[in-house]
Amino acid sequence: MRKKHRAVFLDRDGTINVYKSYMWKIEDFEWIPGAKEGLQMLSKTDHKIVIVSNQSGVGRGYYTREDVDRLHNWMKKECEGFGVEIHAIYYCPHHPDDGCSCRKPNPGMIHKAAEELGLNLKKSWLIGDNVTDIVAGRAAGVKTIKIKNEKLEEKESPGVRPHRHVEDLKEGIEHLVRYSRRTLILKALLFVVAVGMPVLLWQRGVITKEGIFSFLESYPNFAPLLFIIITALGIALILPIAIIMGLGAGFFWGTWIGGLYAFFGLTLGTALVFFVSRYLAK
Repeated sequence: MRKKHRAVFLDRDGTINVYKSYMWKIEDFEWIPGAKEGLQMLSKTDHKIVIVSNQSGVGRGYYTREDVDRLHNWMKKECEGFGVEIHAIYYCPHHPDDGCSCRKPNPGMIHKAAEELGLNLKKSWLIGDNVTDIVAGRAAGVKTIKIKNEKLEEKESPGVRPHRHVEDLKEGIEHLVRYSRRTLILKALLFVVAVGMPVLLWQRGVITKEGIFSFLESYPNFAPLLFIIITALGIALILPIAIIMGLGAGFFWGTWIGGLYAFFGLTLGTALVFFVSRYLAK
C-alpha cells in the first residue's frame, strides 16, 4: 500500500503573487514580500507543495491554456532557483457559469491532487486569500489558513471560518510548521507516558507479577489483551525507526528498507513478548 503524503495547497493570485485581475503575463508577475522565504521554509518540511488556482480568464477568452502553462512553468523554474520544488499545479480554466466541479469553492482540484499524488487530506493544509479557498479546503477536509486581502473582504459565516487568520503566506507557513512540531512533541510525550507509566508503576510495586497473575486468574479473558499490549509496545519501539529510515532513502528504496526494518521490528517485538512471558511465568 502506497504511503500517503501530507501537502500544503496554495492559492496563487493574492497568496503567492500580488493580486492582479486576470494575470497571465510573466512580466506582470510580482512576488508578495516574504512569499519566497515562506516557500523555502515549507520546502524543508515533508509536505508536498501544490498550487490550486481558478483561472476563469481562459473560459472568458482573455488568454489561453498555453499562456497559463507558460506562466506556471516559469514559476516552477523561479522556485527551483531559490531551492523550492512545486510538486504540482492544478488550475480551473472554466467560466463561473459552466458549473464545473473543479472551480473553487468546489474541492475538485484538491480531490484530484489527492488521488494523483497520493495525499492524506486529513494531515494537509490549504492557504489562500479568498473565502472560496476556505470553503474548498473545508469541503475537502483539510485545515485552512486565510491570508488577509483588503481587496477581498468577504463576510464569513461559521461554516466557512478558517482555522487561522494570518497577514501573509510566510506567517501562514510559520504557523503550520509550529503546529506540526507541537503535534509531534505531543505524540512523543504520549508515547513516553504510555511506555513509562507501566514501568514506573512496576518499579514502585503498584504493578507486580503476583498481582498480574492474580488478576488474570480472576479475569482470564484479559490475557489476550495483555499479550497484545506487550506486543504493541515492542513493535512501537522499533517501527518509528523503520519509517524514518525508509523515508530517508526515497520512495522506491524506502519501501524496501522500511519493510525490512518493519520486519525486524516485528521480530524483536515478538521476541520481547516471549521473554516477558517467560519472566512472568517464573
